[in-house]
Amino acid sequence: MAFALIAAFVSEIEDFVSDILGIKFPGIWIMIFISLVTLITIFRHRRVMLHFFSTLGNHAGSGLIGAALLILCVFNRVIGSSRFWKATLGPTFSPDVPRTCRSYLELLGCYLIFIGVLGLSITLARRKEPS
Repeated sequence: MAFALIAAFVSEIEDFVSDILGIKFPGIWIMIFISLVTLITIFRHRRVMLHFFSTLGNHAGSGLIGAALLILCVFNRVIGSSRFWKATLGPTFSPDVPRTCRSYLELLGCYLIFIGVLGLSITLARRKEPS
């Protein structure tokens, strides 16, 4: 769950640094670092993580988090681009349309992550520990 939240945070901070500050964001290095920390954590707690991954697909919260990451990483890039809206709207294109759509999709993605994590946390807090 933390990896999904960190991935969404990196996606959000990348937009801030690249678009607003105009600095090239080293996203690949940050994702490599996060992936290494995640792998080390998984290997340190193998039994608990195996139990977690085996029960993860049984809950709707994992689907909500997956949908949110899909929205943040794929749809937001396509639907939030000005090229898409220029081709769709033609001469009636307004620069506010891509920004509005991008903001709405980011808000929707964050909401889905929040609901998914909340549902998974409640469910996993009630689970029995593996022996």
